[in-house]
Amino acid sequence: GVDKVELYKLQPRTANVLTLVENCRENTLSLLHDARYSQYRTPFGAVTEGSPIHLAFQVMGGKPLSAVLNLYGENFKAVYPMVHSGNMFSVDFKVPKKPGAMWYNFKITNADGSRWLCPDGSGYLGQVFKREHGSFRLTVYKKDFETPDWAKSSVMYQIFPDRFALSDDDTAKKGIEYHINLGQTPELHDSTLEPPRHLPRVFEDNYSPDDFYGGTLKGIAEKLPYIKSLGVNLIYLNPICEARSNHRYDTSDYKKVDPILGTNEDFEELCYKAEKLGIRII
Repeated sequence: GVDKVELYKLQPRTANVLTLVENCRENTLSLLHDARYSQYRTPFGAVTEGSPIHLAFQVMGGKPLSAVLNLYGENFKAVYPMVHSGNMFSVDFKVPKKPGAMWYNFKITNADGSRWLCPDGSGYLGQVFKREHGSFRLTVYKKDFETPDWAKSSVMYQIFPDRFALSDDDTAKKGIEYHINLGQTPELHDSTLEPPRHLPRVFEDNYSPDDFYGGTLKGIAEKLPYIKSLGVNLIYLNPICEARSNHRYDTSDYKKVDPILGTNEDFEELCYKAEKLGIRII
């Protein structure tokens, strides 16, 4: 609504800046996809197997010629052409009839080649990249799945096993030795008062989260009466299977408890004691 002819007479510098901004908007590709909002993703969140879904992005700047949606998962890959209407590109499709973790991103073609709309660090907000740079998560779950009744009214207590409770034995120390014998470089803190390591060591280019405080499954079992006294009836454990890191999301053996935490028998004993107190464990 600005009359630039009149603006040039009154404020030539402002008029020049406005012209530059408009030119930049016309020639620089700027796209918006926010997985939290219905105009870009419907339905929100996880979807049931075989259900329809709508995905879209908005053109904020530039002149994209065409776009496709890349959808993939385990043993699955599909490319869907997108429909251009006004300042929106959209696509409607049905997710596979199989539950699992799916991923998607957008490939855009414009006058100077291809660009990808992928998530930024948030995981839900899109950012334009010159090459494929990750994907948005889309969880597909069983159509007939229902949350168990016992979970709906449970009071849950989440535990990060390495930092919760130590046991009065050498379980953690032996576990550290086990990992060292595998050629890894774990470290066991001498005290829980020591700050966690967060920087690379002299022999590392990047930080490795393999410093441990020595929490064990036996330690958790000893704290069950205290947890029960809080009114808790469900414990959610962070990963406990064998792994190199202290968070153990990089599991190497899903059938074996990490030796720093204890043994499979220790886990069975923890579950047995928790059940006697009316506490479930995930």
